[in-house]
Amino acid sequence: MDGEAFEYSGLQLDRIKNEGQNLAVKTPWEEANQELNIYCKMIDRLIKRWTKKKCEAVMYRLEGRTLNEIGEMLNIDGSAVHYRLAQTDYEIVELIIQRYSDIIRKKAEMFGSDEDPGFR
Repeated sequence: MDGEAFEYSGLQLDRIKNEGQNLAVKTPWEEANQELNIYCKMIDRLIKRWTKKKCEAVMYRLEGRTLNEIGEMLNIDGSAVHYRLAQTDYEIVELIIQRYSDIIRKKAEMFGSDEDPGFR
């Protein structure tokens, strides 16, 4: 199995394993990689502080679910979901995801890619 994505993933897995990271991004653009690597390290530090319950709440929120929907899924009320989320700084993750999307979209436009980078 060959290909650019496959090659990048193998290199990144080796790097993050050596650096004790859990998250990495690799693009064909070194300038983008430098910025995105900083964001990955920031998100890694945030996530390491989260419990499983907080991770669930963040995941559902990032999927666009409301506090009440998340509460129903987790069998807690919306205010408890709000409290869990408030302890995670998930808004920082949302901002980073948006920045990531912007970077990739702009790079794809600059280099004439007609492919949709697959982001919101």
